[in-house]
Amino acid sequence: MINYQDNSFGMVRNQLENICDLYRIAQIKLNNLNNNLLNPITDPATINKYRNYINTVELVLHCLTDEDAALIRNACIQRQSFKNLGYSTTTYYCKYRRAAISFLKYFS
Repeated sequence: MINYQDNSFGMVRNQLENICDLYRIAQIKLNNLNNNLLNPITDPATINKYRNYINTVELVLHCLTDEDAALIRNACIQRQSFKNLGYSTTTYYCKYRRAAISFLKYFS
């Protein structure tokens, strides 16, 4: 198990952003299942893989505190700027790191 508290902020942020990128990709692929123009994936195993990934991320977000989950949803999944979230730069990075470490503890 990786101890994320000892790692640099960049590594923690990259890990979380990779997970959130895969989450958004899975959501888009599942949302486009019935779109014939985009040639959707019809393999049931692949569809289940995407659903399981989305459910796993949602479960981890549910296990976090409300503030940490909201920060990850807004900053990573929805890609909102920290200026739009109402935090100062220092407060944002402090809260982001805490939320990211909590998230990665559950996810890994």
